[in-house]
Amino acid sequence: MRVLMTTDTVGGVWTYAIELAQSLGDAGVEVMLVTMGELPSMAQRKEAQQVRRLELYESSYRLPWMEHPWDDVRAAGDWLLDLSAQLAPDVIHLNEPVYAALDWNAPVIAVGHSCVLSWWQAVLNTPAPDTWRRYQVAMRRGLTRADEVVAPSAWMLQQLRRHYGVRHGRIIPNGRAASSFESVTKQPMVFAAGRVWDPAKNLMAL
Repeated sequence: MRVLMTTDTVGGVWTYAIELAQSLGDAGVEVMLVTMGELPSMAQRKEAQQVRRLELYESSYRLPWMEHPWDDVRAAGDWLLDLSAQLAPDVIHLNEPVYAALDWNAPVIAVGHSCVLSWWQAVLNTPAPDTWRRYQVAMRRGLTRADEVVAPSAWMLQQLRRHYGVRHGRIIPNGRAASSFESVTKQPMVFAAGRVWDPAKNLMAL
């Protein structure tokens, strides 16, 4: 079994993809991991090298939620299809749903980890401005063409249905490999990490 999987290098999707690839590799599945957003850091490359049956394909194409992304999205789509033709994967696993609209040669899973429209509504309590209309159209096209849609929570799946017309889908909660962590005695303190200026992190609550 061979899986072509996309990931970005600028957020938590990287950790998700690496740990999923590790589990798939342990089960004998080959993973071709394709990066976008920024080139992987040295630390990320080292992580990938430690995963069995994983091949890394690097790019720095802008992600659809970045500023002025659409030329990059188009070029990335051509690149992904070329890779698929060369590598002949059995399954396409897309952590960026817009690419599910491409003419793939294998079944497609699109994972909706988050989205701009639900962020605006949940964090700022207002719909996203019209400047995100093209993003919405691209997400809708990809999510409705995917053979399977996955979300990490019931709320996220509900948002994918609300904003992009998703009619099918399943919930697979995020998780971490327990072996990656060491249990220690708890201390009487509160720790938080996040951008202070980002209302989604809500550090002002502390």
